[in-house]
Amino acid sequence: MTSAVSQGALAFILLLAGVLTLVAGFVLVRLYRRAVDRAMRRRGAGEPPAARPGPVARPPGLELQIDTPREPITPRPVLARAARRRFAQGAVVYSCAGLAHAAVGTLLLFLFAGLEFYPWRTAVVFWAQAWPVVLVLNLFWGPDRRWQAATIAGYLLVLLLSSLPIALSGEVGSLAIGSLALPPIMQPLFIWLLTAAPSIFLMVLLNRRIRSIGPLLLVVMVIAVVGTHLAFLTVHAPAVQALLVDLALALGVGVAVPFYALHLLGFALFLVPGWLVADRLRRRYQEKRISDQMITFDAIWLLMALIACSRLATEQGALGWLGLLAFAAYRLVVTLGLRPLARAARTEPNARLLLLRVFGAQRRSERLFDLLGARWRYRGSVQLIGGTDLATTTLEPHEFLDFLSGRLAQNFIHDRQDLESRLAALDLRSDPDGRFRVNEFFCDGGAWQMTVARLMGQSDVVLIDLRGFASRNRGCIFELQALIDSVPIDRVILLIDGSTEIAALRGTLLELWQGMSAASPNAARPRATLQLLEVEGSTAAGVRRLLELCDRVVASAALATETPAAGALHAPAQPLAG
Repeated sequence: MTSAVSQGALAFILLLAGVLTLVAGFVLVRLYRRAVDRAMRRRGAGEPPAARPGPVARPPGLELQIDTPREPITPRPVLARAARRRFAQGAVVYSCAGLAHAAVGTLLLFLFAGLEFYPWRTAVVFWAQAWPVVLVLNLFWGPDRRWQAATIAGYLLVLLLSSLPIALSGEVGSLAIGSLALPPIMQPLFIWLLTAAPSIFLMVLLNRRIRSIGPLLLVVMVIAVVGTHLAFLTVHAPAVQALLVDLALALGVGVAVPFYALHLLGFALFLVPGWLVADRLRRRYQEKRISDQMITFDAIWLLMALIACSRLATEQGALGWLGLLAFAAYRLVVTLGLRPLARAARTEPNARLLLLRVFGAQRRSERLFDLLGARWRYRGSVQLIGGTDLATTTLEPHEFLDFLSGRLAQNFIHDRQDLESRLAALDLRSDPDGRFRVNEFFCDGGAWQMTVARLMGQSDVVLIDLRGFASRNRGCIFELQALIDSVPIDRVILLIDGSTEIAALRGTLLELWQGMSAASPNAARPRATLQLLEVEGSTAAGVRRLLELCDRVVASAALATETPAAGALHAPAQPLAG
């Protein structure tokens, strides 16, 4: 019995840790969102808004330029091409690293099982082992269904093609599975199912509700469950069993009570080293030695390596830990492959995007952020005002640990001093994977307006998601007024759809434009154009168009002394005022 427990120990630890991660993750995410909501509603001292200069005597004319996703803008700016190149290179690096993991895993499996390296058998097992590459790439693309479907279809097509030579050769007979005889053409699919089945466990990490905290939480839970398993082994020692029985009799409780108490004690004691490991990952993240995406992908492949170790240990005992060599191969390829991306990102400017939005639509905000962030972060950083709709999507390791430590309030801006400190610590450098970070500003009810105003002046592109806008959205109206007063209008893009009250938006823009501050950078223009993007149907298609518009804004700003910032976009202009 002890031998069987030892062979299945790792599988038990991973399974229990996964279940605990899933349950604890949903609970903690809910508590975190509630804590953020309470802190945002709390109104600090804040600061009265600065005196606003009087309106300009004769505001320039304004045109509303509405665009829809269609043909790409050409020519594409150099910055955009470089960012797209890094994005593609990142996908290649993570794919090659995953294939290296699969190659080493296949080699160990064949060596330990004493299997012959027949070409088609090796190819099929290798391709089955490479299945998590699909999961990683689908995270890498973001929720772009076109790319995700193409990735899955490509993988399954290769699997199907690998079946044909086996079926046509006539050298492979049927495989008996109980009373079922599996024909040769179905055997690669069967091997894939056996190999891919444990990847269901990855839903712990890939579930979007807890994805941002899943890797850290899983690390803590795995180590804590190791403590539970060690307590389990201790309990089964004869001397300890006798001692626990005597203790139960002395306390007048059931015999099971001290047994379960010892298991809980082991779990609690090992939470301490689990926390220390998670804190170590937090420090590495803050030191920019690892990115949030790298943490997630590393956790996926380490988990697959541990699952392989549990399989190998059944036959090879302690030698089964050699399965970690597959993860070592993955890490080596990732480390070497990402270096050129990191060097390239350090030599290029950070195109800062400020993302503002109508609060309240969590799913819509999350989808836009995931699609936009997956690609824009190879161009530059994203700044946004924190809210409950994106609170867990943008949750960083240090923020999560601060929340668990009861230090969430220190991440909030309450007054101008807090804002200046936060701006001074703004993270504008790229990560080791060549991506820039998301800078989220959590504000209480008295500080968000001054924070928004300061961020507008420090951003290269300002995007306001006005889907769902109505005249009652006073916060969005304040943001539009602040933009008109302080930001060149050709650096602003408004996102709209059928849920936007267009008539209310037109009226609001006209009123705010007529009341423009005399100090506005837009006051001296002879005429101005405000860019809107109307997104209907596929959000992914809209984001692709949005990225092209943002790239054009950044490129135009860089050449502002030579080329007019607006006017290069080919869409019918509709007059608002003039």
